[in-house]
Amino acid sequence: MVRKRRSAGRPRKPVIDRERILGAGLALLEARGLEGTTMRALARRLRVDPMALYHYFPDRDAVLRAAAERVYAGLSPRPARGWRGRLEALAVAYVRLLGRSGELLRYLTHDAQAASGPSVRFAALFHAGIAPLQLPPRAARVAHDAFVDFLHGFALAGPGARARLRAELAVLLAGIAALSRRRRARAR
Repeated sequence: MVRKRRSAGRPRKPVIDRERILGAGLALLEARGLEGTTMRALARRLRVDPMALYHYFPDRDAVLRAAAERVYAGLSPRPARGWRGRLEALAVAYVRLLGRSGELLRYLTHDAQAASGPSVRFAALFHAGIAPLQLPPRAARVAHDAFVDFLHGFALAGPGARARLRAELAVLLAGIAALSRRRRARAR
């Protein structure tokens, strides 16, 4: 019996890498929920030894936090004019993103540490959108929180509710505009 000798040179390409793990982790989370997302289940999905995953991530939460960062990094609303247009574009992009990742949203709402990076990304986009309104910090925080809660509700409600997004968003944007008008009236 003749054995094939492995030729000298570069090692073969790794079977897994960070990006494959993150993609498989998100797919597993969406398919099985948080309880079904374990390092062993992830290794089975990737067809690797479970210990191989620990070379890249210390635990499941590290995988899911990195996956959330990756997903939110892709949050890119279309360019729009005016603060209303920018917030509407952000809302549409965010609900679309979360529509593909409902379980990820559920995970982030239960883990403040995991949500910190994605929250910073979203907040930056939101505050850039409302900058022309020059809201005081407290009013900006209230507007941000109402906007986020509103969008999370739409994202979790499913595709039927998403069809009403723009119409119902108009009511919330009118409330944010009222905050700005009230600020200007007090300044006089």
